[in-house]
Amino acid sequence: MNFFWLYVCILSIFIITMAYYNVSNENWREPFHHGTTSKTYILLGDSILQNDVYVSDGQSIQEHLLERNKQVYSFAKDHSKVVDIFGQIGNIPMELNSPHTYVFLSGGGNDILFRYVEQSQKEDDNNSKYDDLYSIFENYVKVVKSIQARLPEAKMILLDIYYPNNDTYKQYHSIIEKWNKMVYDFAHNPENNVYDTIEISKILTQQSDFSNEIEPSENGGEKIATSICRF
Repeated sequence: MNFFWLYVCILSIFIITMAYYNVSNENWREPFHHGTTSKTYILLGDSILQNDVYVSDGQSIQEHLLERNKQVYSFAKDHSKVVDIFGQIGNIPMELNSPHTYVFLSGGGNDILFRYVEQSQKEDDNNSKYDDLYSIFENYVKVVKSIQARLPEAKMILLDIYYPNNDTYKQYHSIIEKWNKMVYDFAHNPENNVYDTIEISKILTQQSDFSNEIEPSENGGEKIATSICRF
């Protein structure tokens, strides 16, 4: 009989000890799980963020990000103009609305290419050469506001436009410079709730950064991916 009560006593002590250990252990592990949420990257816009047709397999911006274990949703499409981005926004899953979601937007380049290069619009010395640019930017602002309306908790990052070194495009650098200034001014206004900008115009500066003279190459795409990963 004495052995029975001794057994009960030892068993009780064991149960109490294990219960205390489990509670303590859970409290110790909690800081490693609580509030730990991976970031999600959303890519919207044009070939600056979707350059897979201009590089080798596995060397696109999206693939560079996936190699670095990033969760990426790419809705950007080559040749997209600003108005085309509205359709991309509608494809974003609503469940991605989170403070841990970062939206990267590249737009305006194809509009400038079409209106100023392909249509060979002449530049002059007065402000009329910027009239089309202002119209494009009005739609660009609407795109930003539409993204923010769909994902109000997400962080918005705007990309500027780089300056292609090819002689065909050098004459339009003043147009690009004007566009970039409008992007910076808009992003730096706290009322517009833009989280940050990426000045790829300062990142893609070498001939090796471009494919087909104007698209991000493998080298340029890796630079863009590295800039995105700092967020």
